Amino acid sequence: MRKIILVSIAFIASFDFVCLAQTADSEINLTKINTGLLESLFIKKLNQLRTDKKVGALTKDNILTYAAQDQATYMRLKKELTHSQTSKEKESPSKRVAFYKGTHVGVGENCIQIYLKIPTTNSGSNEVIEIKTYEQAANALFINWKNSPGHYKNMISKTYEVYGLAFHLSNDSALYATQVFAKNPIIPINDKVLKGQSYGVLPTNVSNCNCLNSISGINATDDLTLHYEGDTVFLKSEKLPELKNLFTNPKDCFYLDIVLRKQYSCTSKLDFGANTIFRGTMLKPVYFSEMFAKNRARDNKNLYVPIGRIPSYFKKENYSVNMAFIKNGYSCNYSVTYNPPAWNLDMLTLWPKWIYEEKLEIIPDSFAGKIKLLFPFNRNETKISESKKLELSKKLEIYKPFIKQVHIKTFSSVEGSENSNLKLQEKRAEELQDLLSSITQKEIKVDIEIKENWDYFFKKIKRTPFAYLEKLSKPKIKEILKRKSLLDSMDYVLRDSRVSNIELEIETFVNNDSKAELVLAAYQKAVLEKDSLKAFRSQNRLLEAAFKYHFSRPEILDVQLPYNKKFLPMWTNYLALQITDIEADYFYNARDTAIKAVAIDSTFMPLQFNFCLLALKHLYYFKDTLVPIKVLERKMSQAYKMVKTKEDSILVNHMWLNYSILSVYRHWELHQYDKLNKHLLNIKKYYPLAKITEEEAWRLGLLFNFYTRYNWALEISLPYLKIGTNNEDLVFLYLQSYGHQGKLPKAEWSSYLKKAKKMNPNRFNHWIDKVDFQNLLAEEIRKEFCE
Repeated sequence: MRKIILVSIAFIASFDFVCLAQTADSEINLTKINTGLLESLFIKKLNQLRTDKKVGALTKDNILTYAAQDQATYMRLKKELTHSQTSKEKESPSKRVAFYKGTHVGVGENCIQIYLKIPTTNSGSNEVIEIKTYEQAANALFINWKNSPGHYKNMISKTYEVYGLAFHLSNDSALYATQVFAKNPIIPINDKVLKGQSYGVLPTNVSNCNCLNSISGINATDDLTLHYEGDTVFLKSEKLPELKNLFTNPKDCFYLDIVLRKQYSCTSKLDFGANTIFRGTMLKPVYFSEMFAKNRARDNKNLYVPIGRIPSYFKKENYSVNMAFIKNGYSCNYSVTYNPPAWNLDMLTLWPKWIYEEKLEIIPDSFAGKIKLLFPFNRNETKISESKKLELSKKLEIYKPFIKQVHIKTFSSVEGSENSNLKLQEKRAEELQDLLSSITQKEIKVDIEIKENWDYFFKKIKRTPFAYLEKLSKPKIKEILKRKSLLDSMDYVLRDSRVSNIELEIETFVNNDSKAELVLAAYQKAVLEKDSLKAFRSQNRLLEAAFKYHFSRPEILDVQLPYNKKFLPMWTNYLALQITDIEADYFYNARDTAIKAVAIDSTFMPLQFNFCLLALKHLYYFKDTLVPIKVLERKMSQAYKMVKTKEDSILVNHMWLNYSILSVYRHWELHQYDKLNKHLLNIKKYYPLAKITEEEAWRLGLLFNFYTRYNWALEISLPYLKIGTNNEDLVFLYLQSYGHQGKLPKAEWSSYLKKAKKMNPNRFNHWIDKVDFQNLLAEEIRKEFCE
């Protein structure tokens, strides 16, 4: 009498002799056993069990069947139940699957030995049974595995999606059976260029990888990041000397592994098991010695080097790129990469100092003179849009009762032929004249300036990226300006050449009840008479209108102030208006005015402060400062003398915050990564003192992510989440940055996750599905997404 023996883990071997017309009740012929029938009867029982447990039915997988057959045969030859083999390449179930080129992960295995047509004592009882039919054999396999806790766990595991089952019958009627379980295989890439190989790299070995996990190893590698220029991948680091000290062996390498979205499923638990080399397509490793030789950062402090191209196959795929190191031939520190939102921010909104007194009244006065209205046209534009007509009409209705005469002067920029420019001006003048005639019956005079103002053009391009044009002849410049790409890029230089001036000769009386358009006349008169008291009051009222976007900043700026100390408060506001003018790009000609104004009094701190901000804006546009950097830094430091209130302190710290951001950006462009940290630390120092807005906090978080300070992005955004912010960008910033540095309690983290999903389900799903699908490895995210 024999006893049924079983052991937990699984595999299949198949002596699958086809016997026609056999049924479940057919008697087993030991010389022609129908393993196909036996398998189908067993799997029907197993899948019914899995359906009852709501874990999903298993489907057959050929690779797992090969692995199962291998183990069943091995047990038959050894006459013992085991999950191991003496061969290194087949010593475990997962290795046997890999041996047969399987890409499955999370492999499990069940093994058993039963006797056919011999009286046998059932496992766990003294009942004597004799297995004669296929139904009895299938039932014996099912009941014995089900009654064994370890085997039963495999049978009902939700993790598994596919199986392989195989048998091997010995000459003593012992049937060895192995069932192998796994998730669906990682989908192989069908591309001739991609071999799916590991290039001879060995799995992680702790002793070989220890150096990377030491304090010096972590310090050397913690800022390594991938950057992309087209399909070329670059490796960037601020710590070249540390890397050279760590990777001294000529065979030390770095490699990329490309994983696909379709490898990640909601239907099974994601587990890549013992595969520590690659999970998708491993690209050819690159020697560190080769990278050091090809380094594009030439200062011996930083690394910026191309390490390979993304194969063309992946251009149509949703993929992510992971990375790892190789020491002594072993894979080390395989890292899953994420894509937190990032932005190489160059500047926040500048906050100037205003000399302003709320509700300061206008001194009544009469006015007889000219008011200039500026009317811009886009390139080649002659028609006035309905919105512009409405805007101009509203202004003219205010001036209408006081108009004596109207003058129109039109201009064009230097690009294009002189003849076409003249026609443009004529059409623009005609369009404006028709509009003005529909509003007022006063005489309208039209002056067309057909002379191309080359002096103005050359002044505009000084110290801009287009200054090289000064050395060329005028015909050559016109020829070059035919290139649309160049014309588009320097449009901010040429734009105000296309501004038409509408001059209104008016006579009026201005008092505290007058609209801002008429106060502009009083302001202009007071400035011409150098009456600083009246001018300040008028400017004060114009500022109120500008703050509410009821009045155009350029029209206030068009009034030329005297360069004397009585007008220092107004000059301070003049620079503030230049800094905050969002209606047009920053114009280079503000530079000369600012330099003259700041020289009036070096001790008047509000003016000096606004000058510093204008210098930062100039640096932002032209990569150059109004004064040398050292002088600018000295002026910025002296601005602290202006601080008399908390609001002043906030303004100065906000200025230093912007300077630090610009400095980081400048060093980044020059690949001077070793100089980044100083300014990044200053950004972190200044932003709590600068009373930043929620939007600015979000923008700074993006900046921190760009420079791999992911934990700083968490620090700046978390306080807003804790007080219940409804700023969607901040909530998603925190969640998308969390994969790198997050340490929140699980319940709190989950609450923010649920909040983001509720705020914008489409954005949440896009983040996981298209941007960071490797987040499906995190159980909380997987649960929220897969629901």
